[in-house]
Amino acid sequence: MHWHAKAWLLVLLTMSASACGYRLQGSEKLPPFMAVTYVETANPYSDLSLSLERSLRASGVQASRGAAGATAVLRVNHDEYGQRLLSVSATNVPQEFEVYYTVAYQVIVDGKVLLEVDSRTLTNNYTFDPTDVLAKSREETLLRKALADDLVKLMMRRITALEPAGK
Repeated sequence: MHWHAKAWLLVLLTMSASACGYRLQGSEKLPPFMAVTYVETANPYSDLSLSLERSLRASGVQASRGAAGATAVLRVNHDEYGQRLLSVSATNVPQEFEVYYTVAYQVIVDGKVLLEVDSRTLTNNYTFDPTDVLAKSREETLLRKALADDLVKLMMRRITALEPAGK
C-alpha cells in the first residue's frame, strides 16, 4: 500500500472513532462549571488526591490555587485507607488481609452545595505469606493505589452527571 493511502486510512479511522463518541479512558467530559476547579483536601499528596489531580487534568480542568478564583470547589472531606486482618491460621499467623479506601467529597459551585457529601468505600483482599513480606507489602501498596484510582473514576462519573443549580 502506498504511504498516502496509509495516511488517509489512518485519518479516516481516527475520524470514525471520534465520531462514535470514543474517548480515552479517564478523560470524562465534565460540566462547564468545573472548568477551573479548586480541590480542597487535607492531604494533597495522598494516592487519591494525586489520582484526582491527574484525572481532572486529563479532562481539561484547570486547577485553581484557591477557592476565590475557581468556578467550582471539589472538597475532599475524608480520605482514608488502611487494612484489616481477615483470617489467621491455626498457629495464629495472619493469612488474609483486606485493604480499604474511603473517600467523602462534595462539590460547591458559586457558594452553593451542588453535590451533598458523597461517601464511597472500596475494598480488596489479598493473601499473606510471612516468608514473602516485602512482596506482600508491595502488593498492599498497589492494591491501595488501584482502589484510589477506582474511587476517582466513580467520583468523576458522579460529577459528570451533575446539573447546575439553575436548571
